[in-house]
Amino acid sequence: MEDKEIKEQFEKHIEEFGSNYCDPFNQMLFAAFDSIPKKMCEKWIIKSMLLIDRAYSANFSMSIGKAKKGTNDTNDKSKDPFDWLQGRVDLTPIYNVFKENRKKCASAKELEEMTSVVECQIETLKKALNFKKGHGPISFVSKYAFFISRSAVIYDNLATKGIKSLGFNVGNEDYRRYVCAFIKLLKVVYPDKKKFTSKEIKDLDGYLYELGRKLEQERKLEKS
Repeated sequence: MEDKEIKEQFEKHIEEFGSNYCDPFNQMLFAAFDSIPKKMCEKWIIKSMLLIDRAYSANFSMSIGKAKKGTNDTNDKSKDPFDWLQGRVDLTPIYNVFKENRKKCASAKELEEMTSVVECQIETLKKALNFKKGHGPISFVSKYAFFISRSAVIYDNLATKGIKSLGFNVGNEDYRRYVCAFIKLLKVVYPDKKKFTSKEIKDLDGYLYELGRKLEQERKLEKS
């Protein structure tokens, strides 16, 4: 698809659906994270992770549950999945590194730099859970990173389908390739911008998600 057509389609999406960033649900999440104390105790960090997991249906707690079963760890059945994860890896640095990288707006270069930060935390959780494949940790960490830092690109399974439909080859479960394509799209839909706000990042994410959702819906209808 040509750049001009993508830009027009994006603008039409915003006109029809409104700003994804301004959605009351997302504003509630932003407000929740803005009210968090500067120094977070482990208990509240776990709760903040649980909030993103449940609010965005990231299903990461399910991934943790599967990993827990694989270890035959039967001594802590009553524990929440994130409590169990905290016993295997220190979650505090994950929150802190995203908080330290918080920006009101970010250039393409800064978004690329943030990608390395997100990738590092993805690998930390993958290693703790002995994950070989699966987009769960990527999706969860990128969403958590966005709501804390405001300067990270969200990776989502449906948004990935959306970006592929525009002609981008982003592979599977490859966060960096997805971000590179996402940055190219940011430059297409906001051609006069050198830095991108969290609103602009989230609105493009919402557009790609809606594209992917429609494709998935069509696929299911064809099957039925």
